[in-house]
Amino acid sequence: IIALGTNGGLDQNPIDTILTEIRTLNSTAPIWWVNVANAADNVVAFNDALVAQQDSGKISLINWAGVVD
Repeated sequence: IIALGTNGGLDQNPIDTILTEIRTLNSTAPIWWVNVANAADNVVAFNDALVAQQDSGKISLINWAGVVD
């Protein structure tokens, strides 16, 4: 389960790099990622990128932003 802070957005939290590092250590582990509940532009882009990763089957998304809304 991955849950990151709200300040960095994609610049500080490169999703592809993080997933590659995890897959290097364990190619079959399920990955659950918690999105961020914040309306800042960089956070919206980050959450959109997480949805794309979920749609491609690379992660399962825990929709914290949806719960908070």
